[in-house]
This record gives sequence, structure tokens and C-alpha cells, in this order.
Amino acid sequence: MKIKNYDKLLKMGYVDEFNSAQAPLVKNRIYLFGFLAVAIYTLSSLMSNILMPGGFHKDEIPVITILLFGTLILLLVNRAVNTLKGSKVTGYALTLLLVFILTRLNIIYHAQIHYNITAYLLMLFLVSFSIPWKPSNIFVVWYFHLGAFMYLYAYVSSNLPEYSRVYFTEEDFYSGLILMTLGFVQCYVIRKKEYERDIENFLLFKDVETKNAQMNSELDLATRVHMTLIPRSLSDALVDVTVTYYPVDGMGGDYAKFEYIDDKRLLFFICDVTGHGVPAALLVNRVHAEFYNFARNGTGPAELLSGINRFILKDFEGTEMYLTAFSCVLDLEKRSMVYANCGHPSQYLYSTKDSRALELTPMSTMLGISFADNSVEEGRLGISRGDKIVLFTDGLLETTDATGEPYESLRIIKFIENNHGTGPGEFNSALLNDVKRFNGDKFADDVFLMTVDIK
Repeated sequence: MKIKNYDKLLKMGYVDEFNSAQAPLVKNRIYLFGFLAVAIYTLSSLMSNILMPGGFHKDEIPVITILLFGTLILLLVNRAVNTLKGSKVTGYALTLLLVFILTRLNIIYHAQIHYNITAYLLMLFLVSFSIPWKPSNIFVVWYFHLGAFMYLYAYVSSNLPEYSRVYFTEEDFYSGLILMTLGFVQCYVIRKKEYERDIENFLLFKDVETKNAQMNSELDLATRVHMTLIPRSLSDALVDVTVTYYPVDGMGGDYAKFEYIDDKRLLFFICDVTGHGVPAALLVNRVHAEFYNFARNGTGPAELLSGINRFILKDFEGTEMYLTAFSCVLDLEKRSMVYANCGHPSQYLYSTKDSRALELTPMSTMLGISFADNSVEEGRLGISRGDKIVLFTDGLLETTDATGEPYESLRIIKFIENNHGTGPGEFNSALLNDVKRFNGDKFADDVFLMTVDIK
């Protein structure tokens, strides 16, 4: 009988992989079958001795010995084999052993031989359903039982007393053959359905695996595209800028950019979109385009953030996607800084004049909230040579240690004041290492860090 989907398995070249996947299951089921057989034999013997005291026959002792040692040896062999073929050979051997034991018990207790066909049928069902055979393997199992049944009839006819033969007549023999054949057909049909289900489940799994691999490949490509948005570090006559991005996922909602508006003015922007993954990354890509539209027009921080807010409210209405953002313009000729903070964590300017880190706190709510006051306020500060600006996303602040304590702003301020003299590249590396020591290198959110040294 044709196995459903088996041709598809062959055509797709999955047969060996399917067999490899089946091998551990068959191996474990052989253990189960061996333990079940010994347990059933032990329980039935105990029940027989309880119900019929004195019924135990000394000839059963060698049978018990063969059963226990034979099963133990075969289960040890089963443990050693690693292939489906090896496990099935062990299963056949265990089946032969148990059929032999059953036949010997029928001969020893020939007074109850009229129960033999029931015993063989129960054994056939136990073997067929305990081990996930291929349907064609059921033929071999059936042949073992059929051969043992025929041997038992021949033995009874030739060697047992006349009174025992009346319990196993020629009519009983042919009836037994018919019942065993019907039992085989039932076992075959059920095993065929289960085997086809196993193949179908395997093909579904491979289909999902293939689609996942394709999706991961596409996500990997999308991640590579997304990474092109990360600005490169810069060193020129006016500033040194070092950018460090530490993503938790391949794509995320952290983004930063800087661009010269003219020869002396440098625009910085950093934001953090709520959420992670593809949706946040898509919004970041749109924000990236909007940033350049405003940067080309020489926009200041408040105008930039207000424009991005209008864009989110218009194009992403109802998505419940918001972002915190900080922007500043450094006028390196006039030595001034104009900044705006919309719901973003406080950023820091280390002032050499004041010899401390100045906190650039939020002055407006996050972007994308329709019912909020959409006005964006600006702050102004003077800057000097040797000043350091530290911009980052909340992944740096909110990371926690083993006790759940967050890194928080006080540690950042202390680190900035202790390390303001180092170059931006060394500063970023040292800060990230300090955070990793604190949280055991376990980040729950992306970290974007951009450090600017003013020359």
C-alpha cells in the first residue's frame, strides 16, 4: 500500500533526515517496550500466584532468567546503537525474544493453552504500537508471531498428552491464524496512518524551518541595511565624534545622526523609538529621511523635532509608536550650543569652564503623542575648547545589575567627570566596559552612544 507523502519526502531529499529524526524516538520506544514487557510478565505472574497458589512450575525459572538477561542485554545494545536501522534490528531481536518466551510459557502451562491466541494477539498489538515501525516492518513482526503460533501448534500436536490437544485443536489453529491475520491488518492500517502523520508533521516542520531560514536571511539583509544608517565617527579640525552602537537585536529603534549645516555649524540628533524589532526599525528609517530633509534646510533643534513630531502624527497615527529625541546645534565659530530635549533621558555637556557635567534635561514631552503640547523649547549654553558632549539612549541608564538596581544618571555623571580628559573613542569603550561590569554584559535594550570632543 502506498504511503501518503512518501514520494514528496523522496523528491525533496528528506528521507535520510526524516530517518535520522525518527531514530531517537524508535530507540526510546524500544526501552519502553522492553520495560513494559518485563513489567506485564512480572505482574501477571504475581496475580497468577495470588489467585492460584502453588501453580508455579519450576520449568519457568530458566524462562525468567532468559527474559531478564536477554532483555537487559538487548536494551544495552539499543543504548549503544545510533542509527535507525540498528535500533530496528534491536527491536526485532527483542520481539523474537518475547515471542519465544510466550511460546515456552504456553508449552510449560499447557493446561491453559486455550488462551494462547489471546496472548499472541496482545503481544502483536504491544509490539506494533509501542515501537513506531514503518508500516512494512509490521509484516516482519507478524511473521514472528505467526511462526511461533504455527510452531506451538506443531509442538502440541506431536509432544503433548492427548488431553492437552483438545484445548488446541486444528479448528482452534485455523481460527487463530484468521484472528492473527485480522490483528495484523488492524496493526498495519493504524501504523500506516501514524507513519503518514509523522511524515506530514516532518514536512510541515521542514516547511516552517525553510520559511524561518528565508525570513532570517531577509532580516539579516534588513539588519545590514539598517546598520548603514549608523553614522561613522568623525575627526576634523573642529571636533572629534565617536559613535558606538551596541544592539540587543539585529534591528532596533535607537538612532543617531549628525550633519554639518554649514562650515561652522554641526547638527546632532539622537532618538529612541518605543519597542524593538522591525516596526521600530521601519520608523527609524523614515526618521532618517526626515532628518536629512531638515538638515539640508539649516534647521535648528526645535524646528527639527517639531517637524519630526508632525511627520509621526500624520504618517503613523494610530500605531502607538512614539519616540524620545534630543537634538543640538553646535556653532563652533560663536562657541555656542542650542539644544532641545523631547522626553529623552538627560544628556550631558562636560564644561571645562565649570569643571563639571551639565545636565541637559527634557523640556518637552516625547514625540508622537497627539494630545500633548506640541511646542518644543530650546536651551542655550556656551561651549569651550576641551568640552565633551555625551549623547546616549536609555539602554545605558536602564540596564540593571544582578539585584535589579539600574545604572542610572549618577554613575554616568561620575564617569564623565572622572574621564572627561580621554579621547571620545577611548571614552566610549571605557564607559561601555564599565556598564558591562555593572550588568554582567546582559543588556535588555539597545545602547547608542555618541561622544563629541570640541577642539
